[in-house]
Amino acid sequence: MSLGKIFSIIGILTFAAFMSSCTKEVQEDGIGNFQLRLLPTYEGEDFEVGQIYYDILGHRIRVDDFKFYISNALLLKSDGSTTPLFEIALFDLDAMESHIYQVAAGDYEGMLLSIGVPEELNKDQDPTQYANSHPLSVSGSQGMFWTWNTGYIFVKFEGKADTLGVEGNPLLHPFAFHCGEDVLFRSHVFENTNFTVGSDGTTCMDLRFAVDRFFYNDIDTIDIKENYLTHTSGNLPLAERFTDLFNAQIYFE
Repeated sequence: MSLGKIFSIIGILTFAAFMSSCTKEVQEDGIGNFQLRLLPTYEGEDFEVGQIYYDILGHRIRVDDFKFYISNALLLKSDGSTTPLFEIALFDLDAMESHIYQVAAGDYEGMLLSIGVPEELNKDQDPTQYANSHPLSVSGSQGMFWTWNTGYIFVKFEGKADTLGVEGNPLLHPFAFHCGEDVLFRSHVFENTNFTVGSDGTTCMDLRFAVDRFFYNDIDTIDIKENYLTHTSGNLPLAERFTDLFNAQIYFE
C-alpha cells in the first residue's frame, strides 16, 4: 500500500483523558482500547523539561519548551488495512504523555504517522477558523503558529545552556530550534511491531524519543555554542539538520 493511499485516510478522534499507565476497561464487542504513550528519554533514562543534562560536547543544557505536531496517525493492520487514530495533534512533551483511543479490535503490525502539519493545512491558513480546542487554533496551537510567516512550527525545542564548561555556572546561553515549512514535513512507517487490540482491555504501545540524540549522529553534530538558533526562515540548513536528527530518534514499540 502506498503512503499516498495510506495518508489519504483521515480520521479525527477526540483525545481521551490523560492516563499515566496501562488500565483495563471493557468495551463493546469489536472495539478495544489502544493506549499510545509518548516517552522522552535522555541517555536511556526518563527525560523531563526543566532538568539539566549534558550534551555530547559536554555542554550543560536545560530544555524549557518541547512541542511538536503529529499528523495522519494510523495503525497498520496485519491484513494491510489501516485504522485512523487522529488527523493532527499537538504534543507538549514535558514528560510522558499518554492517550487512549477506541479502535477496532484485531491484530496490528505497526503504526504510520507524520511529524509536522500537512501542506494543505499549513500555509496561508487562518487559525481563527478553528474552535479553541483544535490544535491548529489560536489557543490550541500554543504559540506554534508564525503570524509573520503564515504557517505552523512543526517542532519547537528550546532552552538554555552553559557553554563555558564550568560546573555551577548559570545557564545563560539560549538555544532555539523552531522548525517548520513544508520541506521539513517527515513521514514514518513503523512496521513489524506486532500487537493485538482486544475488546476486553487496553493495549499499550510506546512512541519513544531519544532526546540526547537530537544533537548528533554518526555523521553530524550540532554544537549549540555555534549553531543555536533557527526559526527555519533565515537558517534553513540548521532547521533541516535538527529536523533530520529529531526524526531519526523516534521509535515505536
